[in-house]
Amino acid sequence: MLRPADIIAELERGYCEDGRSPSQADIHRWTAGARDDETQLYDDIGAELARGYHERRYSFDFCDRVVNDLYGTMIEKQFNDPQPSWPKLFWSVYEAFDAGEFHRKPDKSDDPVAEFTDPEIADIVQSLTRCAEGL
Repeated sequence: MLRPADIIAELERGYCEDGRSPSQADIHRWTAGARDDETQLYDDIGAELARGYHERRYSFDFCDRVVNDLYGTMIEKQFNDPQPSWPKLFWSVYEAFDAGEFHRKPDKSDDPVAEFTDPEIADIVQSLTRCAEGL
């Protein structure tokens, strides 16, 4: 299985060079065909996106596009071949970016990214850090 940072770099190149979104074939290649590794792959990508966004290595727009594209890939796969488990960490990251997609005020004077995405991602990263430290 490829490292999440390598997958993100591949996505950045694909988005920039030819506007290509990830496909089921990409997921298969990234996991070396191991179906059981897909849930872990999504969670690992989610963790990398959360950390990278929190550290300002990745933009909101990039992360939001990745999670939306991968979510679409997951849903497509669920219709055709239900998976044993849903990637919980990825889902939390997806929801954090989704929360920043739309304004809540009619005049759009609010900043949903700062108000919702940033603190949710900070909480996710803090949780990941505590887990890594064994706390």
